[in-house]
Amino acid sequence: SSESKIFFNFRDFLVAMERSPGRVLEIAKYFAYFPKDERIMGFCLEDPSGAYLPFQFEKPISCVRKIMDSNGWQNGHLLIHIHKNYGLAEASVVEAMTFGLTGVWCGIPDEGT
Repeated sequence: SSESKIFFNFRDFLVAMERSPGRVLEIAKYFAYFPKDERIMGFCLEDPSGAYLPFQFEKPISCVRKIMDSNGWQNGHLLIHIHKNYGLAEASVVEAMTFGLTGVWCGIPDEGT
């Protein structure tokens, strides 16, 4: 329905961009080519390993954002979700926001204070 809020999740985004960037970008183009009134809300880019350094997000995120923008999808959302396995999540999120993201997809733990 027109009220739906749908995102496509690129799980293992950086791994996929290293191993098969053409395939990832073709998927992004597929969704970008939809008529404006039929497009999904955007993409979620996920790094479940939390092992990448902040600078490693620049080129992959910029490539997806360029595809979105060049197809008139400047209002499309581009979210990131990074797991905190190696303590790089916060730094990577802050750095990645400068590359064209519109937000963060995150969970709030039910433990701790």
